[in-house]
Amino acid sequence: MWLGTFSGGVNFYNLEVNKFMHYRHTASPQSLSNNTVFSIIEDAKKNLWVATDGGGLNMMPHNGNKFKHYKHENGNSKSISGNNVLKVYEDHDGNIWIGTWGEGITVFNPQTNVYRFYKNNPLDKNSLSSNNVWTFFEDADNNMWVGTFGEGMDLYDRKHDNFIHHRYEATKKNCLSDNTVRAIQADADGNLW
Repeated sequence: MWLGTFSGGVNFYNLEVNKFMHYRHTASPQSLSNNTVFSIIEDAKKNLWVATDGGGLNMMPHNGNKFKHYKHENGNSKSISGNNVLKVYEDHDGNIWIGTWGEGITVFNPQTNVYRFYKNNPLDKNSLSSNNVWTFFEDADNNMWVGTFGEGMDLYDRKHDNFIHHRYEATKKNCLSDNTVRAIQADADGNLW
């Protein structure tokens, strides 16, 4: 079991031997890049991805114990959009979706080393609704849903490479109850919660 902590790094709890193993930021360049961890996933290849607050994204290969860092580099289109990573998520194609505070979304394909970026553009009504991205969820039909801080939930339109917005509006009865969406999940019938 992997656990992310607010300032204590990553903990691995081994149920078989009833022991914790700790991964923290140290002077080693291959340690965890930051001890504040917001999200952890294991991808389809069993690599561990760790989202940190200020240290970007970390990846530990399967059966490894050292981290590779993915950080924002000004002017480098082959780096993530920001280092305050709130959420990491793998889609059905093996793309890693990276939600940040203030810098939108980076979609990274580890196989091809291709990066795509999505940010809010006030002049484009189909752009990402907010650059503060809390969560992702891919439903059974491979639709990618994005939860934001303050601007509701977006549905990524793969065909047009843009976003459809779902927001709270005081004049509507059938809408979100609030525009801060921190978690999205589907039930057994495919309904989103």
